[in-house]
Amino acid sequence: MGEFEGEKPDKNSLDKDEKTDIEFSLQEITLLNLIAEIIINASIKEYYEKSNQVSKVQRQKTK
Repeated sequence: MGEFEGEKPDKNSLDKDEKTDIEFSLQEITLLNLIAEIIINASIKEYYEKSNQVSKVQRQKTK
């Protein structure tokens, strides 16, 4: 912002101070989407691995 009298305040600094909503660039949104996809895929993989382990144990019990 303007530190001296008569100096106009920087428009960008005013905008940053007044913003209450978070704004992301397209690159940031893309990165967040990729991170979310990785987390979801890892969770699905973990679920299937646990499910397969349970199935193997159940098959062994029936033998």
